[in-house]
Amino acid sequence: MPAVGNISSSTQKQETVIEQFLDWYEENQSDYVRIAEESARRLTQALGEAGVPHKVECRTKAIERLKVKVNGRKGGREYEDINDVITDIVDLAGVRVLVYFASDKDRVKKFVNKNFDVHSDPKFTGTEIKGNGGASHHYVPKYPGYSADHYRATLKLEEGQKAQPWHEFRVEIQVTTILRHTWAEVGHDWNYKQLVPGGDDEFCHQLLDALSGALDMGEFFLEKMQQTLVSQKEQGDKPFRSQYDLGLFLMEWVAGSGRKQDLVDVQTLWEVLHRFGYHRPTKLRQILDGLDLSPELARKYEPLPLNIETSIIHSILESEERYKRQRELDAAKRAKFQRYKLKVVRDCFIWFGRLFRFNHKWFVLLSSGNDRKRVLENMEWLLNQSMKEGDPLSSGDERILDDLFDIFARHGRLAVQYVFFLARLRVKTFHADGFAMRSVVKPLLDLRALEQRRFF
Repeated sequence: MPAVGNISSSTQKQETVIEQFLDWYEENQSDYVRIAEESARRLTQALGEAGVPHKVECRTKAIERLKVKVNGRKGGREYEDINDVITDIVDLAGVRVLVYFASDKDRVKKFVNKNFDVHSDPKFTGTEIKGNGGASHHYVPKYPGYSADHYRATLKLEEGQKAQPWHEFRVEIQVTTILRHTWAEVGHDWNYKQLVPGGDDEFCHQLLDALSGALDMGEFFLEKMQQTLVSQKEQGDKPFRSQYDLGLFLMEWVAGSGRKQDLVDVQTLWEVLHRFGYHRPTKLRQILDGLDLSPELARKYEPLPLNIETSIIHSILESEERYKRQRELDAAKRAKFQRYKLKVVRDCFIWFGRLFRFNHKWFVLLSSGNDRKRVLENMEWLLNQSMKEGDPLSSGDERILDDLFDIFARHGRLAVQYVFFLARLRVKTFHADGFAMRSVVKPLLDLRALEQRRFF
């Protein structure tokens, strides 16, 4: 048994470490805000493009709440230094993803793994602990309590993004349904924060438990409603009103057809379908019935992955006569399309950055069959061009722009033609196109300059 003096010394050390940690966190809280906001932005964009109905929230631990939490834990922990406290408190930065349908939690998992390095992923099913939390009553819950998927992770860098100190900070991502989240908020405020009077009343706990059982049934009803809406839309041949409408339809089609491909960017697909009048179930079914996901076509699209969206857009690109006629008209009126061409070429590079994880892959693809040095020089020229409407281009600049545009327009590889198709249709408006393009192109030019300095 340790001496009293040792216990006192240990307690004092714990107090000192906790004080140091709280001071450190107060100094670094703004960086935790940044990692939480950036994580939420990344997930919001990915889920929106994938057509997953969702809500995303983010927050960081408030200083006062953190003090209460750390001091409440110190009796059962041995904190040697502030790193021990940081490791113990896993939710200094938190993101909560709320989905409408329980089945969408698995889809969220794929986007979490794509955007984050996951260090642990505990799952809470609501059945782990069946007790009354030390309350004076003896009621034991019968239905699931808190239920969510947790991911403790660090954010992956995007292509061309420079690491900041806050990129190393961990974030906890919680994924649950909106209904289950609402119940958990009430239960948490009732049991732990004591914000609701009567939190220790046994009858009230019985009612809260009964509400949890009702929510299980509610989630079942929502899943059935989802299936019914998809069926009604197909029978009535009503247009898809948004990427979420289209996403629900395609998920049902994927499940029914036995396909295993993930849906990645349903928003882009919805805009393409809408542009050409294929945004009705009957029209889309015509494409889906003949969908080509063969290994042969996949090889032709390398290094761009061939998924459901790529294959659908490929079918339109190959067969849509209006698109082919518009390309011919553009070619016949070249002199009047310099501003348009500049925008298209810039958007092509932005699309490369969105579709390809590594810069060298799309550059090797683009420069195949072309003079690599000339392509790099043209890209460098492009970085310095103003996007202001009406700015005239010199004859020399026009020749460089025509050369860049023709690289895309005449390229024989399907992946480049796919990018060119999306850029020409303007299915996305890249408001920060100058910055977005630089983040894709500049790393390659910097690498080229480094290679030249080493050579000379």
